[in-house]
Amino acid sequence: MNLVELIKDQLSGETIGKLSSVLGESESKVGATVAAAVPSLLSALSGLVSTKGGAEKVVNALRHPDLSGLDDPGSVLRGGSPAAVQVKGEGLLESILGGGGLSTIANALAKFTGSSSETVKSLLAYLMPVVLGTIAGQFKNRALTPQGLTGLFHEQKANIANAMPAGLSLGNVGLRHEMASPEAGVPNWLWPAAAIALLALAGWYYFNREPPKAVAVNKEPQAENPQPPAEPAQPSVVETSKIVQATAPNLDDVKKDVDEVYSSATRYLEDIKDKETAETALPKLEGLNEKLDQIKKAWDKLPTDVRSKATVVTNESLAKLKQVSAKVLAIPGVPEKLKTAVDSLLDKLTAWS
Repeated sequence: MNLVELIKDQLSGETIGKLSSVLGESESKVGATVAAAVPSLLSALSGLVSTKGGAEKVVNALRHPDLSGLDDPGSVLRGGSPAAVQVKGEGLLESILGGGGLSTIANALAKFTGSSSETVKSLLAYLMPVVLGTIAGQFKNRALTPQGLTGLFHEQKANIANAMPAGLSLGNVGLRHEMASPEAGVPNWLWPAAAIALLALAGWYYFNREPPKAVAVNKEPQAENPQPPAEPAQPSVVETSKIVQATAPNLDDVKKDVDEVYSSATRYLEDIKDKETAETALPKLEGLNEKLDQIKKAWDKLPTDVRSKATVVTNESLAKLKQVSAKVLAIPGVPEKLKTAVDSLLDKLTAWS
């Protein structure tokens, strides 16, 4: 099995033609860019999955509902809404590669193919769901785990390298991004290197140190009433209050966060016009539900008397959101996608009204 060829098979002449029309480029240039972009994306993913944190990040992306059950990943380009596919792809690229990794790949491909960097970024956004969908398809009959994903890319290492066009070099884009990210931690190889360095330093110090010199002791008479040692300085009241304010929940912050969720939910729902835009909005609404769960934890820590008197969501604002929700859920094909997420969101906001 050759992963590169499997992905390219999804990109038929019909798909290349549609991409050419959407991007405003000739079919020959789009085809050449796709041929370089597919192994480039796989190379970046290969660098990511070589680390524990990177492998877990890619596994989480592969478990996304939009990717599961895709028998023909290329269909998202041939039959779907181009704008919806691009938004989905851009989100996947940003979450997996980050802005720096994406820019590195886009700039290298733009220089290699003669296309603009923005055109290449748009093309990568269309290709990313196809690439991830094909990878996810390799785990239909086996468990999708970080170890299994790392093993798959190890098997495909030669195929990916052979598919990279001569003269195109990306470096370790995925690996560099993973090592720079906060969740990546300290690379495993650094620990033994640090231990060896410390042992060498200790040995040098032991064998090269000078023998201790005799120090004359000035025997001055001790004071009859020696002063006790000074006690360590205690933090001031101002400093302590700052610590409490920084760690304790704050009603104003809770209200602000809930207002942001409300305004975002209203905006996302108002942008929904059909089934395709509903699919695009689903992960955003699910994210707002998760955010409300986090806000609820802070709310529960507030004193009971504060919570009993607080009004976080007004009846007027809640009524408006329910009105927008009802209008959106009346669109054919939308309830099947969004009703669960919308109902959960409204229930959680109602608890604060």
